Amino acid sequence: MLCCQYFIFLIPTPHVFDQVFTVRVAHGETSGTVAYALLPSKEQASYEERLTAVLDSCLARDIRPTPSKVVCDFEVAIHNAVRQVMANDIQIKYAALKTN
Repeated sequence: MLCCQYFIFLIPTPHVFDQVFTVRVAHGETSGTVAYALLPSKEQASYEERLTAVLDSCLARDIRPTPSKVVCDFEVAIHNAVRQVMANDIQIKYAALKTN
């Protein structure tokens, strides 16, 4: 049983899909990817559909994630979807992708 905080990372991807949706779970000093999906668009409905699917899958396995924060890029559609599907008071942090 994992007792940890849940984080969701949303990272842009080029060409065929508009977004890679990745769920990572922090556990101690590390974290791991527990789910991912390739999204066809960056529209709020697309994010809501995937978030709902992930949560439904968790509930079907008697896992009840209660994330304290979500890490994502600056897209308003992601923020709105998270607040719509999960909780309006969830903390949203912005991913700082390092480029050289």
